[in-house]
Amino acid sequence: MKITLLIAYMLASFIVLCQNIEIHQGPKNRFASNWFVSDILTSDANGIITIQEKRGIFRKPTYKLQNYDQSMAPLPEAEFELPDKDLEIQQFLYKNETVFIFFSKYDKDKNLNFLYGTTLNRRGQLNQNFFELAAVEADSKRKINSFDINHAHDSTKFLISIIPPFSKKENQQVHFLVLDHEFKEYDNVQIKFPYEDRDINLKDAQLDKDGNIHLMASVALPGEDGKRRGVLADWDLRLFTYYKDDESFKEHKVTIGRNEEDTYLTQVQMFRDAKGVIHCSGFYSNNKQNSVKGLFTLDVDTENKTIKNIKHQDFTDEFINEFLNKRQQKKKQRAQERGSNRFDELRNIVLRDFVLKSDGSFYFVAESYVYYVVSTTDANGVTRTTHHYVYGDVLLADVKVDNTVNWFARIPKYQHTTNDNGKYSGLSTSIGKNDELYVIFNDSKKNANIKYPEKRINFNLKNAITVLVSFDQKGDFNKTALMPAKEAATILMPKMYYASSPGDLLLFATTRKDYRFINIRF
Repeated sequence: MKITLLIAYMLASFIVLCQNIEIHQGPKNRFASNWFVSDILTSDANGIITIQEKRGIFRKPTYKLQNYDQSMAPLPEAEFELPDKDLEIQQFLYKNETVFIFFSKYDKDKNLNFLYGTTLNRRGQLNQNFFELAAVEADSKRKINSFDINHAHDSTKFLISIIPPFSKKENQQVHFLVLDHEFKEYDNVQIKFPYEDRDINLKDAQLDKDGNIHLMASVALPGEDGKRRGVLADWDLRLFTYYKDDESFKEHKVTIGRNEEDTYLTQVQMFRDAKGVIHCSGFYSNNKQNSVKGLFTLDVDTENKTIKNIKHQDFTDEFINEFLNKRQQKKKQRAQERGSNRFDELRNIVLRDFVLKSDGSFYFVAESYVYYVVSTTDANGVTRTTHHYVYGDVLLADVKVDNTVNWFARIPKYQHTTNDNGKYSGLSTSIGKNDELYVIFNDSKKNANIKYPEKRINFNLKNAITVLVSFDQKGDFNKTALMPAKEAATILMPKMYYASSPGDLLLFATTRKDYRFINIRF
């Protein structure tokens, strides 16, 4: 144990000297039986707060609040129990030294789902005052999760979307409830969309600093006979905004300036930038397959009640070639000579994150991802099923304040695991104090210091090493090896992280029974 800690300390000291990066590893901890960390609520000057969860096959999850001190060592745990066994926890949110808990309950006699709220303090003491917030008609107990909860931009209010059961022939209606941190009502809005329930799919809802509610949805387009075809229809992107000042409700059709008949908007997400502006950004394609041609971004103009700064940027042929191996590039060349090209778009690219900069610009982060299942049957008739998770290259774009793209970049990466749900694959992202971008992921030791390896070697638990890729403002990057998993006795879970402030990132590393936190300061 002393040797392991010494190696880790020597490695961290070396990185500090070379890259001006501080790495602080917390002590290794052991999970109690069947417990795991399900969420990191905060990491601040007082320490870390996590939610730990225990699941059983025939029992509901059990939760506890786990605090850690400034050295990332665990403090006494605080297991708490809800007073009613029929309560289902919907969400945990943290703000101002308080953990807010939202939970629901299905009332079979009334056929209603009820939403409640209460709080925990940092010591895990449960507030016994349960606030009934909303109720919605339910079809059955299986449809109990009919609520969606988001924090507002200023983090002083909650936006709760209350979605009634599906109605085939009626227009969709959604009830929005805005509450302060004392669960007092700030606004209460009923919105009826001009589309039947089957023809609209509400994807996201955001509350801005002025109390306006912004909604993103896909809408089914009518066929040649003027009738919409539900799930079989083509879909169009719409933005809706409820304006609090005059209680008006506006719909905006999203067009990005290309040939709209040949452009399909995909993987679109809505988010607020560092200045509170509502953006809508995603990929577009020239076909309906799993491919992308470029990216677009637009803003919601709340003053003029419209959308603005609509920009799009195709990927260049040279940039697409970076994601193709030599065999694929030869196929692409032969296809072009025949007058067709199945490689004119990027395939299997998934939007992951928007990393916000201080001036309102942002980094667009995506990743190659493929999931597939292989089943084999042996001579004895025994069937074995293997789930494959392949996380590949990272696609990045630097998007300026006016939504134009400053640069595109690719980080070579290859992570292929089976039957683990991609637990140790994927990436973490963070912003530096000077708005520089950092990307962290697990790699093979043989690729750890190579920016563009000729052969991307898969990592495993024995040869894995955590690497950090840092970008400058021109899109150039450096790749640095950080922490070997073997010496640290844990391996990074990239999807579990907490960015408390620019230049300060908390990471989580684990094995099956052990775990630790790692703090990186840029």
